[in-house]
Amino acid sequence: MKQKRILFVASLPTKRLNFDGETIKSRDVLTCLKTFDNCKYTIIDYRKNKYIQTIKMLLHVMFRRFDSIIISKCVVGGSYALHLILKFAKKRNLKNITFYLIGNGGTGFENRKLYLEDLKKCRNIIVESPIVQEELKKLDIDDRISIFPCIKPSYELEPLPREYGSEEKPLRAIFFSRINEKKGVMDAIDAVILANEKSHKVIYTLDIAGGVSQQEEVVRFAAKVVEKCEQYDFLHYLGMSLHIKDIHSYEELQSYDLHVFPSKFIQECAPGSILDMFVAGIPTISSRFPSVKYLLNDSNSYFFNGGNIEELADKLIYIYNHKEELSKKRILSHDEYIKYTDKVFIEFLKDKGVIE
Repeated sequence: MKQKRILFVASLPTKRLNFDGETIKSRDVLTCLKTFDNCKYTIIDYRKNKYIQTIKMLLHVMFRRFDSIIISKCVVGGSYALHLILKFAKKRNLKNITFYLIGNGGTGFENRKLYLEDLKKCRNIIVESPIVQEELKKLDIDDRISIFPCIKPSYELEPLPREYGSEEKPLRAIFFSRINEKKGVMDAIDAVILANEKSHKVIYTLDIAGGVSQQEEVVRFAAKVVEKCEQYDFLHYLGMSLHIKDIHSYEELQSYDLHVFPSKFIQECAPGSILDMFVAGIPTISSRFPSVKYLLNDSNSYFFNGGNIEELADKLIYIYNHKEELSKKRILSHDEYIKYTDKVFIEFLKDKGVIE
């Protein structure tokens, strides 16, 4: 059987920068694709020198034949890569283009040039949320848009039940995301401090896990987070010492009671950290960002209004005082995991004709 040629365009993680949502999701897409037999992949990785990668991409589409082209990027860089492919590729390369549009569509990119009209030339468009699907309806391409929020490995990992009874030990909470102001890490810290103060005892410990980008303002902010953690015995800054590597990382996450996700990030769509908690079976208390209702519900999670530290603290106190609810949500949270496994995604790709 003739080997199929696939061109894959994305930004992929590096050893130093391996915590960004888009790059991690693109890596997981590629990992899934590579499980298909009889396929040869040409990879354009925009995390490397973008100018060299662009030239490499254009030379490939101009002079080689591909059975499928797959773009896995946010709408800004992704739509531009698509625009260039459509402009320079020979017709034989334009029959089977799939765009996995990562993130919340054009929200927050109003001052950037987007090439949304070019999406009409794609055979398949995969988005993370019905909100993005709704945004693209004006293009009259509903029949080509599908939703798949996130991909996680298929692990034989059982949820870890926990019976709290009347024990008075503090609950272990974790913030598991990028360390920057828009992700709400300082809100999580201040809410836990406030919940402990209101309770006149330590009812929560909070671990802060996540990477820090090289932007100057983010580095300065992360330093403030570390400084704040050093002031309290119940706050612990882990940085990248806890990150997802394999099934053992999820087993480590299972030691936590609650995931705190206070994001105020305007482009929040289908956070990988929430999906990671599904794998581990850890309930999330999340800010009400627009697409959260498509991932979480009252049976497996808790909610508060983003930026409202007082409300978050009160919800944390409520959870501590109603641990029987928390115990049930551990199982229900893990039950959501099955929807987002790589095995489900592979069947999804087959159904869409991305790979046969």
